[in-house]
Amino acid sequence: MGFEKIESDTNWVYSLKSSNTIEWLDKSKSGSSNRKSSDINYARASSRHTGGSIGFEEHRDNWKRTYDREPSWKELFLQTHLTKICKEELRKGDISIYDMKNLEFCTEK
Repeated sequence: MGFEKIESDTNWVYSLKSSNTIEWLDKSKSGSSNRKSSDINYARASSRHTGGSIGFEEHRDNWKRTYDREPSWKELFLQTHLTKICKEELRKGDISIYDMKNLEFCTEK
């Protein structure tokens, strides 16, 4: 069952019953657990992308406003895959986008 339109009380009751089964609850619990984990659980990262609810286009627009130029594909990738601390070091210039030994990803490289 998804978020399809429910047109009658009978369908609503059926929907409630079907989403309250042991099988459905197990799938829901498993899905929730999967979304909260990462490949290596690095620093309890909650997802593979670190941009939150911001889409790639908005990341690109923010980059253009901040640096007055288009980001490269690598800069955009790193902006959405590095840990917060690593992104801060990159912005300060402490590390380079070519410094693969010091770039820390939210999941395995």
